Amino acid sequence: MGKTAICLSIASYFKNQGTLAASFFWDKNQSGTGLDSIKQFPSTLAYQLASFNEEFKLSLVKHLRQRDFELVQNLPLEKQMMALVVEPMVDLKDLLLSSKERFIIILDGLDECGDQDALGTLMKLVLMLSTLPPTFTVLVSSRPERQVISAWVDAEGRGFNVPCEDVDKIGEETFHTVRCMVEEGLQGCVEDSVWKPSRKDFDTFASACRGLPVMASIRIRDICGQTQRGSTLWSEFEYFRDLTDAPLDLKSEYLRILRRAYMSDQSSIRPRVIENYRQVIGTMIAAYWSLSLSSMSQLLGVAEDEIRATLDPISSIVSFPRRESLYHRYPKISLSHDPFEESLSHDGPLYPKFYHATVQELLTGHSNGHKSDRPFFISDSKGYFLGLPLL
Repeated sequence: MGKTAICLSIASYFKNQGTLAASFFWDKNQSGTGLDSIKQFPSTLAYQLASFNEEFKLSLVKHLRQRDFELVQNLPLEKQMMALVVEPMVDLKDLLLSSKERFIIILDGLDECGDQDALGTLMKLVLMLSTLPPTFTVLVSSRPERQVISAWVDAEGRGFNVPCEDVDKIGEETFHTVRCMVEEGLQGCVEDSVWKPSRKDFDTFASACRGLPVMASIRIRDICGQTQRGSTLWSEFEYFRDLTDAPLDLKSEYLRILRRAYMSDQSSIRPRVIENYRQVIGTMIAAYWSLSLSSMSQLLGVAEDEIRATLDPISSIVSFPRRESLYHRYPKISLSHDPFEESLSHDGPLYPKFYHATVQELLTGHSNGHKSDRPFFISDSKGYFLGLPLL
């Protein structure tokens, strides 16, 4: 968790310094926007570099005027990267080598570019950037998927060193990060509570997050939501302390949330509850564009407050942002503070979405847990069940 937050902070810093040459981020939850595929990567990168550097722009135009490149966007992606980025940059190598500045390219969330085959292709495109002049530094962030690690190993075998850091293996620093997240995230709940957690309580809670900041953020949201629905801070700390089969990883944590939300002390879920869950979550997964609560209500024939009641118990993994901000609509890291963009973020209907793509990955995967968990999994990820309501 936090890859995009880190990249956005770094991008913002270098943009203010005037050295952010280009940026691109991927998001599996934004299907249909270009953020969940690699098709627009070479052309977007070339466009941003041309906007950043006039000499590169002139070199790019010169190359595009060659007859072979008239239909460059129809070429395979590796040839696009060569024609739109690598070759135009070669012409500027001597000029850029004389520059004392260092230019930054930021690529965030490589693992969210689509399926595993797409990720393998993307890693080839990323490694092609190693041919850029040494005045360029490329920062990438990704979960340690097999294709990513394999690409780094392959690069090292060819003598190209890729400095990398696995933040899940930092140890004490990770615990300190989680500990700070917990104390700061629960500050409002602590202020409103008669019972105050001790330092030991916070340490125990942070340790139970297994060194995963994403698990800490989920549990912070969970506690905040539960206390607003009548639970006490003390009972929530007691609940997490006394968990049986305590989650060891993110998948187990998601299942814990679903069980607590819909099963409580029962061994099964009421038919109406699971029917609403499968319709609403199935629609969120299958919809090409994000749908508002109102649109979902009209499509499914389910009252809007019933949809809200279905999603509220899992608000720690499903958010309710207002109209999608421009940041999520364009295939690059947006750094603007345009009042129009801010208005899009605060006005208009609610659009439920998953906080993290890993939720959708779990729910559309195979159930390897208890038999009672099977209703939570969505096998119809294409949304064929929506055919009749749409008709």
